[in-house]
Amino acid sequence: MSKKGLLIGNSHLAAYARALEVGAQLWPDQSYDRFGAYGDWLDSFGIEDGWLCSQDDKANQMVASLTGVSKLRPDEYDFIVLTGLRFSIFALIRLFKQKGCVAMASARDYETARANGLTLVSEMLLQHLAQEQLNTSLAMRLVRDIRAVTDVPVFLASQPRPTRQVLIKGTKFGTFYEINRLKEGTFVSAFYQKMAHKVCAEAGAIYLPQPPKTIEDGLFTEESYMIGTVRPYHKIRPGKKMDYRHANAEFGALMLDQIAAHLS
Repeated sequence: MSKKGLLIGNSHLAAYARALEVGAQLWPDQSYDRFGAYGDWLDSFGIEDGWLCSQDDKANQMVASLTGVSKLRPDEYDFIVLTGLRFSIFALIRLFKQKGCVAMASARDYETARANGLTLVSEMLLQHLAQEQLNTSLAMRLVRDIRAVTDVPVFLASQPRPTRQVLIKGTKFGTFYEINRLKEGTFVSAFYQKMAHKVCAEAGAIYLPQPPKTIEDGLFTEESYMIGTVRPYHKIRPGKKMDYRHANAEFGALMLDQIAAHLS
């Protein structure tokens, strides 16, 4: 029996939407509705009387223009998937701008940490700060709202890590540059995965990690998965030839495969 799913998110829905448009036959037991808008337009949305909706007229217009509806009932779906919405490795990367712990080679003791411009803190403190950061994301707020009105499976799908384009020194992504310079990408990536699973589990959701074969050096998405993206996601047309933050249909298909595996 086919299961009806709901995809909620911002521009990161593009990878999933395009994968479904070109290969829906690959997941014959699932069908999907989409709900979202790029940027922060879902910020004002929440659950009221069982409806996922907003009192912001402009936000309603933006969502309706992309998905055809401005509100819906999560309890009418067999499963729900969220992606983007400020739940990503980007949310934690700032923690490592000036902090390191003994588990990191670059901050294993006070002298090493100081030489690398880091403040030595405990891994427990880093975990506490990471949980706080991820729990305050829009994605997790919506997960908690949705979980209050339905007990169907709720998945939080990994937003892709950036490509190496963020390593251009002098850009606003200097923390990625420094972590790569210190060769701590694998540690930071594993730390993020651990905390993402933990935060989602505590909220009653299932975290879907980025497929390992799409990741290089722990911290980056291999460029072939970021070529030929589609933005905005309601139109079938190419976006940038290379997008350092948004994935393509091939990436989306790998994530849809994970969802299908969980539902089978």
